[in-house]
Formats: sequence, C-alpha cells, structure tokens
Amino acid sequence: MSKPHSRTTPFSKKLRKQIEEYAEAVAADIKDCGCEQPTPEGEIMWIRSQPTELDNLMAQHDVPDELMDLVAARIRCPACGEQLTRYSDVGVEWWMEVRHKKRIEEASEKYHPALVDFAEHLRSGRRLRGLHPIARELLREIDGFPRGQVIDAEWCRARRDRRKVLTSDDLRPPPDRALRRGSLQPSRSEPVVLGGERGAGRSRGREGR
Repeated sequence: MSKPHSRTTPFSKKLRKQIEEYAEAVAADIKDCGCEQPTPEGEIMWIRSQPTELDNLMAQHDVPDELMDLVAARIRCPACGEQLTRYSDVGVEWWMEVRHKKRIEEASEKYHPALVDFAEHLRSGRRLRGLHPIARELLREIDGFPRGQVIDAEWCRARRDRRKVLTSDDLRPPPDRALRRGSLQPSRSEPVVLGGERGAGRSRGREGR
C-alpha cells in the first residue's frame, strides 16, 4: 500500500525549521512577562528585568516582519507559561548585566590560556613562583592597595578541637594573661574564628553551632 502524498513541500519544512530556530533564540532572552515583578497599586514595576515588547526583541534577532506572528505563537513566558503575542511586554536582562557578562566573556577568552599556564605553574611545586608573569602582575597590583596599621588591638584565635563540638563559650576570648602579642600567622592547626572582642567571638560561635 502506497503512502499518501505529503502536501508539505521542502520549502515549507525549511521555513518551519527557520521559525522554530527564531523562536528558540528569542525565547532564550526572555526572563518573564511581568509576572515576576512587583505590582504596587496594580501597576507592574519592572525591577527584576528590563521591559520591552516582544516584536522589538524579535527585531533584534532579525526576525522578518512577515514571520513575527508565527514566531511569537511558539513562545511562552518561561516563568508562568502564558502564551505570548507579538505585542506582549516581556522582561529581558538589564543592559548593564548584558554588558558585564560580555566583558567577563571577553576577559575570559583573552586571559584563559595564561591563567591555565599559571595554574599549572603553581601546581608544579616550583620554587620562585613569583617569577611567573601573572604572579608579577598580581604583586604589582597588591603593592598598590591602600595600607593601614592596627594600633593597640588584641586578637585571639579559636581552633577546632576535633574531640568535641565547640560552643559559644569555647569561642570566647581567653583571659588577658593568655593573650600573646605578635604575629597572627596561623599554625598548622585550623583556625575557626578571629575576633577582637568578646561579643564578636560569641556571636560567631552561635552562628557556627
């Protein structure tokens, strides 16, 4: 038995695929249709995304005007699932977020090989790691950081005792006679809290329990 002849021409299949590709690309830019925004006094306040009309967004993706209705019919709000129309208001990423991500991508692409090489240099255990070009650049940047001096401050460090669970009392500063002035360079034991006053250590201890 012969198969019925399909009325779908190669051109219409190609056009359908093109419409689906347009719809997928446009939908990827949509965050919501306003359903995720606060609505004081019934008016949508666009905070979480930047508002635009769907046809403007489709124009940015070079969707032909004669295909916009067909493309819009294949797009739903990703937040609530509502069917969108060509003239629906939709929310997209704010322009500054787009620019920030673009700068990150460009920087990552530019510096990725050098960062991979630096990571391998550090993992190799070689001495004189500061001779690596990235290390030298980091040291130059650090040298330009603002500096200050802590005067008349006393610090104590609580260490994790693996034999018991620490409580807030364990994290209180020790008696004055137990404080030792000098370097804060930690020993091999793992530091848990750095605090300059009783309240800070106690508060941190409560959060960590």
